Amino acid sequence: MAAKTHDEPRRLSLTGTGATGGGSYEKARVLGDAVVHGSLDCVQLAVTGTMRVHGELNALKASITGTISAEGLSIGRLRLTGELASRDAASVRELIGTGSITVQERLHVDRLRLSGELQAMSCDASDIHLRGKAAVPGRLDAGSIELQLYGDSSVGELVGDRIEVSRPAWWTRLFGIFFRPSRQARLSAHHIEGAVVRLEHTRAHTVRGGSVTVGDGCEIGAVEYTEELIVHPGAVVKERRRI
Repeated sequence: MAAKTHDEPRRLSLTGTGATGGGSYEKARVLGDAVVHGSLDCVQLAVTGTMRVHGELNALKASITGTISAEGLSIGRLRLTGELASRDAASVRELIGTGSITVQERLHVDRLRLSGELQAMSCDASDIHLRGKAAVPGRLDAGSIELQLYGDSSVGELVGDRIEVSRPAWWTRLFGIFFRPSRQARLSAHHIEGAVVRLEHTRAHTVRGGSVTVGDGCEIGAVEYTEELIVHPGAVVKERRRI
C-alpha cells in the first residue's frame, strides 16, 4: 500500500492493500483495502473499497462505496453504497444510501434515507425512510417513520409522531434486480405507538395512537385509539379500545 500524508492541512491517501496508523486529517482517501490501527478523525473521508478501523471513526462528511467498519463512529453527512458496521454506538446526522447498516449498540441519526437493511440494538431519529428490512430488537423512535417492507422485519417498540408501514407497489417486483421485494414481507413488533399510525402486513401485540389505520394483512392483539380507528376487512384486531 502507498500511504502519503501532507501537512498544512494534513491529508491521508491510501492506495492498494495494507495498514496504517490512525490520526487527525483534513482529508482522508482510501482506494483499495485498508486497515487503520487507532482512531481516525477527519473533515472529509472518501472510501472506494474496504476500510477497517480498529478504533473510533469521526468525520464531518463521508462518501463510502464498498465496506467500512469501526469500533464506533460519528459522521455528519454520509453517502453510502455498500456496507457499514459499528461494534459500538453510532451517530450520523444525515445518512443517504443503498446497502446495509449494522450497529451492535444504539444508532442515532437525524435523517435516514436507506434502500437496504438496517440492524441496530436501538435507533432514534427525526426522520426515517427505509425501503428494505429492519431488525431492531429494542426501540425504534422517530418523528416520522416510513417503512416499505422488502423483507421480513422485526422491531421491539416502534414509536413516532407519524408511522407508515406498507409493502411496495406490485410493479416494483418486476424491476427489482438486486433487491427484489418479497410477496410475504411482514413487520413483527411488540408495541407500536404514534399520533398517526398506518399499518399494512404487520403483526403486533399492541398498537396505540390518535388516528389508527389497520390495513390488509395485519394481526393486532389490541388497539387503543383516541380519535379514529379504521380496520381493513383483511385485518384481524382482537381487542379495540377507545381511550
